[in-house]
Amino acid sequence: MFICRCLKDRVRGIGAEKWKASLSHLRPGGRWLTWSAAGFECAVFVSPHRWDVFAHQEERRLLLRLGLAHQGSRDVAGASTRAHVPDPWPADSHTHGCENTDEGIFSVVSYNADTEELVAFTDRTGMWGLYLAEDESGIWLSSSSLAIGCLRSVSLDDAALGAMRAAGYLLGDISLFREVKRLDAGERLVMNRSGMRVTRWWTPPEIRLDADVKAETTNFVESVTHRLGTVVGGRCALTTLTAGLDSRCLMALVRGAGLDSRFFTAASESPEDIEVAQRIARELGLNWFELAPTGIDAEGFRTVITLSTLLCDGENQPFRGTTYWAAALADLEVPVIWGFGGEAFRRYWSKQEQARMILKGASPLERLVRYRMAAWSVPPEVLESPLAQNPEDVACELLGRDYDFFATRSVDERLEAMYLSERIRRWASAHLKTMAWWIEPELPFIGQKLVEQAYGLPMAVREGAQLFRGAIWQCMPDAGRIPHNEGYHTLPYGEASFRDRLRTIRLDSAKLVRKIWPSRTVGHPYPPAGVSVTYRKCFEDELDPSRMISRFLYREKVLRDRLRPLLDEPAGTVKMVNEVLGLEIALRAVTMLRT
Repeated sequence: MFICRCLKDRVRGIGAEKWKASLSHLRPGGRWLTWSAAGFECAVFVSPHRWDVFAHQEERRLLLRLGLAHQGSRDVAGASTRAHVPDPWPADSHTHGCENTDEGIFSVVSYNADTEELVAFTDRTGMWGLYLAEDESGIWLSSSSLAIGCLRSVSLDDAALGAMRAAGYLLGDISLFREVKRLDAGERLVMNRSGMRVTRWWTPPEIRLDADVKAETTNFVESVTHRLGTVVGGRCALTTLTAGLDSRCLMALVRGAGLDSRFFTAASESPEDIEVAQRIARELGLNWFELAPTGIDAEGFRTVITLSTLLCDGENQPFRGTTYWAAALADLEVPVIWGFGGEAFRRYWSKQEQARMILKGASPLERLVRYRMAAWSVPPEVLESPLAQNPEDVACELLGRDYDFFATRSVDERLEAMYLSERIRRWASAHLKTMAWWIEPELPFIGQKLVEQAYGLPMAVREGAQLFRGAIWQCMPDAGRIPHNEGYHTLPYGEASFRDRLRTIRLDSAKLVRKIWPSRTVGHPYPPAGVSVTYRKCFEDELDPSRMISRFLYREKVLRDRLRPLLDEPAGTVKMVNEVLGLEIALRAVTMLRT
């Protein structure tokens, strides 16, 4: 975590050492670095287990790189890491190495006390976000919106609640607080005595109309295998294995790169997924195991969930599979390879457009919000007062900026580009930051070169997940002969039989129907593996409506009546309780630290 303030008053300030004492509760157990100069204060936190900060310090200058990166340099304590950082102060002081094509996921901040200039930028993914706020004392910049909320006056943003109700996570450039905004992917902030300005150093590329499936597949395979070889090297890695196509592609790429890897499937997956993964491992001779952590007590589970909430700034509910898995693997000092982000290379967000005749009357953005995004599960009657706008309207308004940004593309191409600019940047980043606390995660489908490639893919290449199917058959043909979950084939799109294609159409149609007319089942059907404690045992005080910090959002009696029968459910299994609890933990942390 990083937080700094550029002061308008060049003498008076709070003092970064005082911040360190306050913010230790947000990230317990790690190491802190403070740095200050006239008009500038900075505090940096380094997690206790991982290298997520690179710092280059001089008497008058400071360079920080936050996030996951590779290729030899050193962390704040001087320990060897795989982080690559561009030249700290190149001749062009406004680029600060932005054009670097390292495949890490990162943000960079630098301050020069001689020129009194602060420069910060996000990479092409925008996943390791930077938050910005301005008040009468100066400019606040941090990798955590909660950290800013702890140190200055903030108020809850109604749009944030609307986005959560409609999409399940935050959208656009908003945070939980009205006063705090998030920098977009590829944006640069420069602040000096002339003022503050935010510009773009990178713009997503246009669609490559002449893209060829075979050439794109080859480029994809080369990029991923080179990255895996660089990151993993001669170490033994752990790789996730489920029954899906993305996971199968990841497994084929790992084996094709000749890496030494063990494969695992989390016990919180469905029984069908575990059965298929076991079959794949058996038929392909993989070193595989089922990750089934031992039982965790109430205090331990509460600690994990609270920390998960704070790591993602309360912008996503904390009961996520990646949280349980990463915590269970925390003692293993090996890279853990995840298949996140595969949807960016295939048709995903635009699938509901195939049924637009049935869904007529709604705009593409409205269809996206209603049928592709995960809606919040807190019933409207529980809320104290309805929002000024319908939650779907709020989500469409926040998505509209990106929709207009990609105006030169077709509707389908716009929606797929928005998957990268919205879901990867806001939803996947919560998972990444949580995982990075406990383990060394590697996301080979997300990176600088791969984002460039994904933005330029035409729909003809996305259709049928051709890149992934081709990569499987290029790297490990035996893996392509085993159907993945729900009966989908893994053959290259052009080689699939008529029956295979017909089955795929039928399965895709069934999925779309379930999105349009969802069942009324509540909660998650599979409890977190190894967790046998209840909400009451872990979080009874946070879920008491009369004592909740967020109680102003709800009708106390209605919420109490809704929660009472759910408190004895296994913790993590009811979506409504998860979402209420996630927001409560985040607001409680801010209130406690400000007090």
